Amino acid sequence: MKIMTSEKQKAANLLFEELESEIQDKEKFVLEQSDRLKQLNTSFQTLNDYKKVLQKVQETLPAIQQGRARQSMGGGLHTDNENRGRPVSHNIQ
Repeated sequence: MKIMTSEKQKAANLLFEELESEIQDKEKFVLEQSDRLKQLNTSFQTLNDYKKVLQKVQETLPAIQQGRARQSMGGGLHTDNENRGRPVSHNIQ
C-alpha cells in the first residue's frame, strides 16, 4: 500500500478513488477497441464477399460479351437482333 501511495503521490484515502478512475478509463478503452475489432471484422467479411462477386463476374463476363450465357448464371441475354436485350425467359418459344 505504501508503494502505491508513493507512486501515485496520493494519500491513502484518495488512492482508491484514483485506482477506480483508472480502471474505468481502461475498461472504456478496452470496450471501444473491442467494438472497433467487431466493425473491422464485419468490414473485412463484406470486402471478401465483394471480392468473390467480382471474381465471379470476371469469370462470367467474357462469355456474356461473346453472346454465350453461362449455365451457371441460369440464363442470360440473347444477342441476336430480334431478341437483343430481352431476358432469356422472354425468348423461349
